[in-house]
Amino acid sequence: RDAERLQASGEFARAEAAFGALLTDDPDSPYLHLRLSEARQSLGQYRDARAAALAAEAGMRRTDRWQALPYVTMRLLAFDERQLMKRAITSADWSKPEVLTQAPVLSQHLWLSGGYDEAIDLIDRTMQRAHPSALLHYSRANALRYGGRIDEATEALEDCLALDPGHPQAHWTL
Repeated sequence: RDAERLQASGEFARAEAAFGALLTDDPDSPYLHLRLSEARQSLGQYRDARAAALAAEAGMRRTDRWQALPYVTMRLLAFDERQLMKRAITSADWSKPEVLTQAPVLSQHLWLSGGYDEAIDLIDRTMQRAHPSALLHYSRANALRYGGRIDEATEALEDCLALDPGHPQAHWTL
């Protein structure tokens, strides 16, 4: 909490030291590596911030802390680590509920990096295992839309609205 408070108050050098010290007790903590990455980036230490983001991905994988996946992939995107981000998502343990429930945001990370087909495939596989979800249909629609498949995107938006008639983003996108 002290390290987070330091970071929130802009004391990035002290926050960096505090997060680094915490890593001695939990060297594979993806969350600590992510926070360390943020502090280092705020200090203008790009290479060290990137290294901490890479360490977060490795730590997440070693410790099976899959609940960190969307945070790790977003941080990897900040460093344009598209291939590593895609690998982290596609090789995650999709039998874990904490991964499955993050499918909409993970698919967004894929299509933001140009992985439209990977995002659609991920959502389609998730839809086979999850309850019907307006958010999944909306995410699928965006991947289709950005991939240039407008007719299919329109259909996915209509499916989203069938599940949630008041979904404002689906109306706006449609």
